[in-house]
Amino acid sequence: MKLFTSRLILATAALALLIGVTFFLMRQRDMPDEASLIERRSPTQDLDVDSIDRVEIQRPGSSKIVLEKTIDGFRMKEPLEVGIEPNAAESLLRRLASLEIDSVAATKERFHERLEIDDSRAIALRLFSDGTLLHDLRIGAYRSQTTMIREAGSEIVVAARNNLRSLADRGVDELRDKAIFNVDSSKIRALEFHGPDRALRFIRSDAEEDFVADEGVTIEQYNPSTLRSRALTLARLRAIGFANEDADPNELGLDPPRARVVMELEGGERHELAIGGEESRGIYVQR
Repeated sequence: MKLFTSRLILATAALALLIGVTFFLMRQRDMPDEASLIERRSPTQDLDVDSIDRVEIQRPGSSKIVLEKTIDGFRMKEPLEVGIEPNAAESLLRRLASLEIDSVAATKERFHERLEIDDSRAIALRLFSDGTLLHDLRIGAYRSQTTMIREAGSEIVVAARNNLRSLADRGVDELRDKAIFNVDSSKIRALEFHGPDRALRFIRSDAEEDFVADEGVTIEQYNPSTLRSRALTLARLRAIGFANEDADPNELGLDPPRARVVMELEGGERHELAIGGEESRGIYVQR
């Protein structure tokens, strides 16, 4: 009888435990996790692109980059005061304004480091309008076709579709305007080539004509199509990189230059390019 009672008590306890576990699991199944309770909302869904007149980009371990809007578009103000590639700032702002949120990636700060969105690893992106800070964003890792993003001071991280980080993670040289010349080649009326021992000048009266050597100059096996091709190249010549700001022009072969090329446009406007020494990727030049 005692054995039966003990077994009955044990069976009753086991049944009670089983019922308790079952109800617990049912409650867990019906209880949404914290992330599912948070709206999948882009922090920049109400961004007015045209109102932004200053963008600050702080990449980990790099100098802060400041872009400011002028009458001719955005220009870099820090760390250098130079032009930037056309639409470089505008494309970033448009991407921010049209973000599609895939999911809520984290709701607690302890997950930030893993998502590369903690303050030490994220890209800080600040958007201003008329001196007022509108958005102070952190851009984290790009994983599984989504980019981690959050507002500064917020623990909530959302995963935005597409690669936003690649647009924000551009250095000074990537953002700088790489156009050396940007002129209409049909307006070129003369090309001059100045070397150490000789100077050549070629002219034409309009875009339909071939360049011909200036009076008194004879060039053997001269090919007009080659010079027309050179004119097209010069008119849209672009840089592939930039020398350091403190580079010695003498070491770059630019003081004095090895050669000079001059384009003269209709109306007499002249554009000169100094040709320097070679390096692994190309030739140093200076306007």
